[in-house]
Amino acid sequence: MKTILFTLALSAATLMATPTVVRAQSANETAITKTIEAEKDAGDAADYKVYLSHWANLPYASFLTAFVTFSQRVESLDTKAVSENAEARYLEKLNGDWKIVSVAVVPKPAK
Repeated sequence: MKTILFTLALSAATLMATPTVVRAQSANETAITKTIEAEKDAGDAADYKVYLSHWANLPYASFLTAFVTFSQRVESLDTKAVSENAEARYLEKLNGDWKIVSVAVVPKPAK
């Protein structure tokens, strides 16, 4: 499984974290990991109903909440061409669930 690097953007108040906040961060990181992995698995399986269930349909995209960055390798089934992308997914916690609200994908140059 690909290693996913998590960085949570936090407010100034959260930077002075109490042990309770640190435990909440760990729970949020686990929930965010599950959201990202489930969205990718659904996309790989072409199960677009499940894929879309991991996205929030919002009239805006906030870049001040949680975000995840990672590299992803993709292989074409037809041509077997492999490409690698640098990706960032932005998430918001809505009704207790983490939802992806925006994504940025930048192709990495071929080596």
